[in-house]
Amino acid sequence: MDEELSRATRRSQTLSVLRVAMDRHAAYRQELGPEVADGALRTLARLLTEQIRGTDVACRFGEDDFVVLLPGTKPDGAAVLAERLRRAVATVDWPPRQVTVSIGGGAFEPTADDARSLLQRVAAALAEARATGGNWVHIEGLHNPDLLQHTA
Repeated sequence: MDEELSRATRRSQTLSVLRVAMDRHAAYRQELGPEVADGALRTLARLLTEQIRGTDVACRFGEDDFVVLLPGTKPDGAAVLAERLRRAVATVDWPPRQVTVSIGGGAFEPTADDARSLLQRVAAALAEARATGGNWVHIEGLHNPDLLQHTA
């Protein structure tokens, strides 16, 4: 992440970050077992990598979530990707139980951010998305909220 932040600063380029979290992962894991929950996370990772560009970077960030670095992407572009990913996950047949994701995002501000502050802002955006009950996207600094459809 530090390398991408340095590159964005050197190039005066926008860098957006998404945090993608599986909704109700703990309950899913407890109800269906760790093997099924881990399989769902692997499928989620595959869906995520299918949706991003070759220049984007996706990595596992926690027990039930991933971070995606989007070089050269402004918040509106990050919102389009986040919504496309949210819909892709919501429309997959997930036996034995449906899986959804919540996604939070924000953009790097070279004059005000370091990795820690950016991740804190993205975590707050994810918390906003999760506060709706899940299957939601919240992007900090979004200029066109109509980009988010919030329908399956």
